[in-house]
Amino acid sequence: MCRKLLLLICVAFVVVLTVSVSATNEWWEGRVSNDWDDARNYSYLEAVGFVPTSADGINMTKSGTTDANFPLVITAGDDMVCASMWAYGGDLNEIENCSWSMAGGTLTGPGQLLLGTGSDSGNTTFDLTGGIVTFDRVTIGHIISGGKGTGTLNMSAPGGTVNCDSLELDYKNAKGVINLNAGTINVGSSGLKMEASHSIDITNGIMVIDGDQMIEIGDYSTAGWITAFGGTVARAYPRAAYDPGTDKTTITAYTPAANVAYAPSHLGTLPIVENIITWAPGDSAEKHTIYFGTSLADVNASATPVIVEQDPNTYAPAMELGQRYFWRIDEVKVSAPAQTWTGDIWSFVVEDTVLIDDMESY
Repeated sequence: MCRKLLLLICVAFVVVLTVSVSATNEWWEGRVSNDWDDARNYSYLEAVGFVPTSADGINMTKSGTTDANFPLVITAGDDMVCASMWAYGGDLNEIENCSWSMAGGTLTGPGQLLLGTGSDSGNTTFDLTGGIVTFDRVTIGHIISGGKGTGTLNMSAPGGTVNCDSLELDYKNAKGVINLNAGTINVGSSGLKMEASHSIDITNGIMVIDGDQMIEIGDYSTAGWITAFGGTVARAYPRAAYDPGTDKTTITAYTPAANVAYAPSHLGTLPIVENIITWAPGDSAEKHTIYFGTSLADVNASATPVIVEQDPNTYAPAMELGQRYFWRIDEVKVSAPAQTWTGDIWSFVVEDTVLIDDMESY
């Protein structure tokens, strides 16, 4: 009887222990290293060899300070999972900051990635230069207990990827910042939600959102919540384009320093009698270098320009009936600071017939 009772007690203990470590809300403290898989870096369960699973929430605050000697660093080959990740600075009446980084690998969870601030004024910064981050919700600028800091996602070259169903920068009186300098943010059907005091700046990165979001992106851009090139390039703005074929809206940064095809239109046709091509120059263009020919590869490779740094924004080459041509205009600023903007490649076909007016009279 005693043996049976002892066995039952042991089994019950094992069951309770298993339940207690299978779903937790754990703290990253970075005690000994940057390693996600080292149980000594977590606060409570190091004795039982804790490593996060998709059922475990991870909290992180003041990483990189005296309370967390090693900030979390995720690199190529690291495949991290957790239920959710909450990172915030300035907790418990302190104004220290929380910072962590990712240069490769994966970080995946079914819940929420949150970059916010605690009960005081500390900031949270997540530097993403590579790898793939996937959560159901990504929240930037969330306030915990009345904090006043900023949550920031910096995406820089060579660039990483963030996948989420919902991207939220909409907590009032909070401040969330996304600097999309490289990489891609993919947002699902729950979309992008924004409020005043939050901001997204796009330089060389791309944001893709499910559905037709043209009106919403236009409103956010008009309000100054979404900007391009950090406001340092004249007349630059975020440009949204909806593709009904994929049912997705893509947002990029656009600057009219580049030229725009005028005539003939891209993939259009040109009557042989109108043997002239025309383009609208970029704002800063002073000269135009022209690439033109029947080979897409040559035009793309900048093999040989037909005209180098001419003044007019027109060109009248010899052309043949029925022939397809490719052309590109590189805009050139010759005054200091000198700069060249590589243009897009355009194409058109010369019509294969010639219309002679008044042929009936012959």
